[in-house]
Amino acid sequence: MNGSNRNHQSGTTVLGVLLAIGLIAGGWILGTEIKATRLSDRYVTVKGLVERKVKSDLAIWPLSYKQVGDDLAVVYAKTESDKKAVLQFLDLQGRIRGRQSRTPPLHRRTANNCTHLKG
Repeated sequence: MNGSNRNHQSGTTVLGVLLAIGLIAGGWILGTEIKATRLSDRYVTVKGLVERKVKSDLAIWPLSYKQVGDDLAVVYAKTESDKKAVLQFLDLQGRIRGRQSRTPPLHRRTANNCTHLKG
């Protein structure tokens, strides 16, 4: 009975070790596949006469902010303050300053503000 107990214990130990190895291997394979799936979103496929993989070094993030007010000078001051806050945030995140392109501010007049339209 003692020999049977040893065989049972060694069989359980081998089974436990194999199960642990299987779980570790499965976790590693799953992690590798998840990483590969996420990295595949960062590449663009372009086909033409020549094909090659190229890492992208350009990101286009359209950022917009809006100010509303009656005094144009105050609105421009608030807009400049917002622009500085956005650029400061991007600097803190490690983005390269000087590589941004900006469009000039757009201001609109509504019918309520245009006295020459009132009848």
